[in-house]
Amino acid sequence: MSGPQETILKLAPHPVSVVLQNLFAIRQKANQGGAMKVPLTTLHLRSGRDVTGWLISIDERKGDSLVFQRHGPDLRQPDFHILYVDPRDIEAITVHDALPVAESL
Repeated sequence: MSGPQETILKLAPHPVSVVLQNLFAIRQKANQGGAMKVPLTTLHLRSGRDVTGWLISIDERKGDSLVFQRHGPDLRQPDFHILYVDPRDIEAITVHDALPVAESL
């Protein structure tokens, strides 16, 4: 029997750039009306700052910029603060509640 922990343990390691592309593919499916929900994520930046919210878009041509929407006072709800990030400044990514999107990561 395969439970939630087994699903998480099967996740393959990927560079941050691949995780970002996978999250963007999830965003595109959600934007097209798919049942998949974009997971809350935290970007851990090389500056030491952490930013939590949802990936909105990535420059697919060069991969040198992304748009990220920060969460509001309630972690489940976005606010209307948008962050433009150079992906090279991202050191790590936490995908919160990863189980529903584990197969897409």
